[in-house]
Amino acid sequence: MWLALITVFSIPFGEVYGQECTILEAKQPYVMGLSKAIDVNLDQVEPVTLPVVFHVIHKGEGDVTNISDQQVLSQIPALDTGFRWGPGVDTKIQFCLASRDPDGNPTNGITRHNGVSLFGEEYAENGVANTSVQNGVNDQVMKEATGCWNPDEYINIYVVSEIGGNDADNGVQAYAYLNPTGDCRDGIVQLYNTTGTTGVVKEGKTLGKTCVHEMG
Repeated sequence: MWLALITVFSIPFGEVYGQECTILEAKQPYVMGLSKAIDVNLDQVEPVTLPVVFHVIHKGEGDVTNISDQQVLSQIPALDTGFRWGPGVDTKIQFCLASRDPDGNPTNGITRHNGVSLFGEEYAENGVANTSVQNGVNDQVMKEATGCWNPDEYINIYVVSEIGGNDADNGVQAYAYLNPTGDCRDGIVQLYNTTGTTGVVKEGKTLGKTCVHEMG
């Protein structure tokens, strides 16, 4: 099976170790985000499992925005399903929660941060800003303050209370940079109620496809 792959997400293939759930290694790097398609024989490609860390940036320990571990966990099978595309079509990309942090310590792949304690009323009222003209905490400031894990070794997903003051309702549901930034801006930002398939998930977002879309 030959498949022409065009995507705007860059996956760092190379020798990356330290994860119990994956070793990212390839004889030849597959560079994504190119201006033209490249042919890849997926029948000859070994599956690659990418470690994911979720940073839940909530508004208080008992607040609805501090979603459960179970809700976070439900996003992983949704990602796996999304990257299979359909019967007989498999991208050979799958996902797992990181089992080791950057220092090699065991982890469940979830970190939690009180955004109001870190950023004050700006986060409480508006969440994160995905553009320079929106209200909210600066995107890069938020990611660095909550301790982004090396984007060359992990996929960072930031679960936030709202984006640009949308009160987790309409408007931007999630976002990601289209090209590698080489710093903590790499990663996905999404609303708490578009994360996973169970728990505090709003109507129309119960299949976990928001994250699948941004991952693509």
